Amino acid sequence: MAKFFTVFILLALIAVSMLQSTVSANGGRRGRFGPGSLTSSQCPGQCVRRCSKTQYHKPCMFFLSKVLCEMPFHQSIPQLSLQRSLFFDPERSRDLAVRASNMDSSNVLYKQLKEAQPFFVLAGPNVIESEEHILHMAKQIKAVTSKLGVPLVFKSSFDKANRTSSKSFRGPGLAEGLKILEKVKTTYDLPIVTDVHESNQCEAVGRVADIIQIPAFLCRQTDLLVAAAKTGKIINIKKGQFCAPSVMTNSAEKVRLAGNQNVMVCERGTMFGYNDLIVDPRNFEWMREANCPVVADVTHALQQPAGKKLEGGGVASGGLRELIPCIARTAVAVGVDGLFMEVHDDPLNAPVDGPTQWPLRHFEELLEELIAIAVSSY
Repeated sequence: MAKFFTVFILLALIAVSMLQSTVSANGGRRGRFGPGSLTSSQCPGQCVRRCSKTQYHKPCMFFLSKVLCEMPFHQSIPQLSLQRSLFFDPERSRDLAVRASNMDSSNVLYKQLKEAQPFFVLAGPNVIESEEHILHMAKQIKAVTSKLGVPLVFKSSFDKANRTSSKSFRGPGLAEGLKILEKVKTTYDLPIVTDVHESNQCEAVGRVADIIQIPAFLCRQTDLLVAAAKTGKIINIKKGQFCAPSVMTNSAEKVRLAGNQNVMVCERGTMFGYNDLIVDPRNFEWMREANCPVVADVTHALQQPAGKKLEGGGVASGGLRELIPCIARTAVAVGVDGLFMEVHDDPLNAPVDGPTQWPLRHFEELLEELIAIAVSSY
């Protein structure tokens, strides 16, 4: 045993001598913390151990620290470059750059919406029916909001994944839908809001939409909220029909903890029995505890879930379109920051949520009234 220990000591001394010779040949560079130490740009090893007898009292620990800190990395591993080291991930760097760019544009839009007077509007048909129809709707809705001086974010969905019936129209799908929304965005210079239902949709949607909307049914889904937040886009969270207004504080906080401060919350009604919703005006005030803009969905809030019986025994959602002005008047009188309103040029024949879409021909008239109420309520 003694002979083995003696041999080990001799080998250790030889190794130390060889290391010192190599270091001397390289210009006297020692550890990061000693004379002539490598700079952080010269030493990809990112050593953090200080070669000092005062730190390591045991000879074996001092020897190990010398080996770790004084190893000439560039000479021993010549193929290693800083750009390809374990400390650099090109793909992650690109993602961070895209996210930073998204955050910059989102910050500008978010500020504009927060400062909108008397309110901003998220408006458009429920779902994309065709490119021709969506471009027509965008043109007409923008003409009204521009005339009245109301900031507009154009809304439509590429996929209605939560339809009551599996036989119902859902939309063109992710790829085709985003192409159409991008054309609306560039043709009419409009910001876009659309909804996501799965975390894996967020990245693609974030390349087109300026606001990503979280559906009411999914308002507590942490993974979806985080994935949407990481796009750097503004996040609009609809309050679930089953949720208290205080839940929105937690949902908004999930977005912020993911690194995105640009979040909004949206009231869209509360279950009142099996087939009806009501809007509690107190929620508009209580939801301000989330410390972000509050939006009122004045169309979906009047849905009657599974309220229509279909031939063959199925059901579909009904609605009370005639009460949209009532709910909208209440919301702007209380002082919401924005209105969410689905608008259609032919609601009676709309493939999705026709009973709760407001007729395009009455859009300007209603908006004028709401502006007057909001201004007089200040």
